[in-house]
Amino acid sequence: MAKIGNIYLIGPMGSGKSAVGRELARRLRRRFVDTDCWIEKKAGATVADVFARKGETAFRALERAAIKRVSRTGGQVVALGGGAPMQPEIRRVVKATGIVVRLTCRQRALWKRLAAERGKRPLLEARTAAQGKARLAALLRRRERDYPKGDLRVSTTRRDTRRAARRIAELLSRRGLA
Repeated sequence: MAKIGNIYLIGPMGSGKSAVGRELARRLRRRFVDTDCWIEKKAGATVADVFARKGETAFRALERAAIKRVSRTGGQVVALGGGAPMQPEIRRVVKATGIVVRLTCRQRALWKRLAAERGKRPLLEARTAAQGKARLAALLRRRERDYPKGDLRVSTTRRDTRRAARRIAELLSRRGLA
């Protein structure tokens, strides 16, 4: 069986990249890296704090640096932040160093998951739930056109973490990649 470099999980916030990534890494006996956590450790602040204090542009620069650094090591499962694949430089790095698995999830399910995380998602901050839902819808529309399709696609709308990780492992195995 062919081995691949890294397995990069992309998808909108709330699609399960971190949870599925941890489970997939355990299942495949690979190291797991969450780039948002990596950034938080380096910055000494949460993603929300970096956004609030330095703005999105500064956060995206930290994100590029993190992904370039993480991509130098192979054999990992890497969860990227929801907006990371919007950056052409990041798309090039992940395509060159591994396989991209796009997690998809219906908007209604995303909102249900994200509503419990108020204050942790700077791009969704709003005064009311209706405003938050509208921001999520606008964000998804804005990103859809340029978001990479991924080498593999797995829906997490009706799959729990373990089932999603198992499905990804199966797809990788069928292709001789795991």
